[in-house]
Amino acid sequence: RTFVSSYAGSSCCTVGALCLHDPATELRIVGTQTATIHFKAELGNEDVLRELMGEDLLHCAGSLMVEHPIMSQYVERIEGGQDNVMGLSTSLLRNLFSRLEVMKDSLRVHGPVLGRLLSKWAVVGDVTNEAKPASKVVRRLEEAGRRVIKVSPYDKTGQCYEKLEDVSEKVEAVNLIISPKIGMDVLTAMKKQDIRYVFMQPGADAEMVVRQAESLGMVVQRGCVLIQDLPSLEDPTSTCPSTVPH
Repeated sequence: RTFVSSYAGSSCCTVGALCLHDPATELRIVGTQTATIHFKAELGNEDVLRELMGEDLLHCAGSLMVEHPIMSQYVERIEGGQDNVMGLSTSLLRNLFSRLEVMKDSLRVHGPVLGRLLSKWAVVGDVTNEAKPASKVVRRLEEAGRRVIKVSPYDKTGQCYEKLEDVSEKVEAVNLIISPKIGMDVLTAMKKQDIRYVFMQPGADAEMVVRQAESLGMVVQRGCVLIQDLPSLEDPTSTCPSTVPH
């Protein structure tokens, strides 16, 4: 009784959370939404409390079943949706579905690796030799806003890592622009470091390398970042409606 009366003329909030996961693409999106319930001052009246105590509306999360016909008389307004208070915000669900479709469109347009908007890459190849395409791949990714870690077994200058295993920071994706034989070893290192996304440049994408990557559960994309469109790292879902209605 004391707990319920404390709501009189006041308000409380609920926070709902949803996670959508698409098994086919392994895309996942999470959203939250807050609802605020404003109660009328009459909720604190003794007669009202007596009536509420005799009803089966106090056996739910937060104690008060705001959708109950008797209780709803003492709710002034709900900001954020009654469905959110009850546990499933339909507006948030619609928003997340829309955002997930935008993310899936990015995969369809840009491919299974580039379309994921991964920001931290390792480029494995002759990256310090300006005469080789690997150095151009590094510049192209950097110009597109990616953080690039350079790895080259050929380098003698100390300007980059010799092996992927030497990289201590977390890498999201690897661009292979190196011989298939070395590429096979790189895949082994990727597996150990739990790096699942690999983009293979022409010449590095021998069938044995592709098959090995797929057998290790990696997501593979073949192509050339020097000629392909690289999507912006800005959130492609930012144009979707807000997840918190007002």
